[in-house]
Amino acid sequence: MDALTIVFYGNKTLMDALTGLDMVHWDTPNVCGVWSVKNIVSHLTAYELLCCDILGMFTGAPDKPMFDRMMESHGTWNDATVADRAHFTPEQALEEYAAAHAEKTARATQVGAEILAQVGTIPWYGNGYALDDYLVYADYGHKREHAAQIMVFRDTLA
Repeated sequence: MDALTIVFYGNKTLMDALTGLDMVHWDTPNVCGVWSVKNIVSHLTAYELLCCDILGMFTGAPDKPMFDRMMESHGTWNDATVADRAHFTPEQALEEYAAAHAEKTARATQVGAEILAQVGTIPWYGNGYALDDYLVYADYGHKREHAAQIMVFRDTLA
């Protein structure tokens, strides 16, 4: 499995869903539950930062604040991280996402394919999993799901 390709195509899928969507529609609720497109992007940003922390555990990063927060408050983590970004404009939400995605890509590159594929390195997720498995499920699959919701929303605007 090529984790960097997975990361690339997850991001591409999301960007394709967002391309051409006028930011005037980014605050419209009920795209995913009560969440707007901006909320979805904020939610995915939190996951990008979470992935940065997870990858950072393998590159010697000194802190992992998003990972620690998620582990401590898993049941409320999604809504809380979206609420943290409620004051962002759509442009700010997209900028933060892009920066977090770039950092995640850099860290995944730094970790390297051998470690990304090594089973048993993320016991908090499951002993039979590797980092690249996590990236398939929690990154690529997650973005595909939310990109599809955005595309359905876009269809309602047509």
